[in-house]
Amino acid sequence: MRASAAWKRALRVVFIYFDFHHKPMPKKKHAQKSAAKMSRPGRQQKTEKKLSDRVKTGIPGLDQLIGGGFERNNSIVVKGTSGVGKTIFALQYLYAGVADYNEPGMYLSFAESKEGIYKQAQLCGWDFPRLEKEKKIVFARYEPHEIKDIVTSGGGSIRDAIESGGIKRLVIDSLSVYLLLFENEYEANRSVLELFEMLHGLNCTTLVTSEDPLTPSSAPSGRMGFLTDGIIHLYNIRKGQKRIRALEVVKMRNTTHTTELCSFEITRKGIVIRRGFCWKKGEDTETEGRREPGSW
Repeated sequence: MRASAAWKRALRVVFIYFDFHHKPMPKKKHAQKSAAKMSRPGRQQKTEKKLSDRVKTGIPGLDQLIGGGFERNNSIVVKGTSGVGKTIFALQYLYAGVADYNEPGMYLSFAESKEGIYKQAQLCGWDFPRLEKEKKIVFARYEPHEIKDIVTSGGGSIRDAIESGGIKRLVIDSLSVYLLLFENEYEANRSVLELFEMLHGLNCTTLVTSEDPLTPSSAPSGRMGFLTDGIIHLYNIRKGQKRIRALEVVKMRNTTHTTELCSFEITRKGIVIRRGFCWKKGEDTETEGRREPGSW
């Protein structure tokens, strides 16, 4: 009986060993299937195409927050209070387009002169006069009422300049000045809607600046939200005895973007965005002034 029991135990060990070493392993098979799926040419091409449709901003730290860049031909509004860095943000976007990605740009101003804008660019080492001579940058200044007529006509001279110069990146500075032209909210809403409809037909990836005394606790995008493809807020937050600049991606259509508040610095080479920022309610006291009429 003892010998019989010993034989049974021995046979059981043999069967377990054989079963373990000769049965197909489900996990390995699953891993092989997953690897095969990932290596399919169609999936790889789809991923590459998705990335190629993104426009790199040229602003260190930003592209990682917005899925690799702006979606091509979209219109993005950059909002913030005076002096927070909206113009530098826009100039850096244009300069990087020319210098790094061979994409000509156009700066369309409703208020500030070419000399004033180019002087700001020079502080970061960006030679816009040279790029203009090389026909890689176009600067145009229009009065708000002129823009109203151009929008009504579907683009007019702006469309002509974009098509003749092969412009891929456009900056409009600023929406707030344009809105001062209108006497009531209805006219302003209708004209802004027409403006963004025109922009979508220009085959450019556009940044539109807007003066707005924002804080992290401000209400979100409001009526602007459904008109634009993306909204970025720039803040100038008081923390103790100093102020810290911060960026928030409020909206970016067709993009999985960060929901973090990220600090940024304006250096001699432009804006650099940092991950991680600690903000507490009550620290955003820099915008206690009242909102400008027509400000979005």
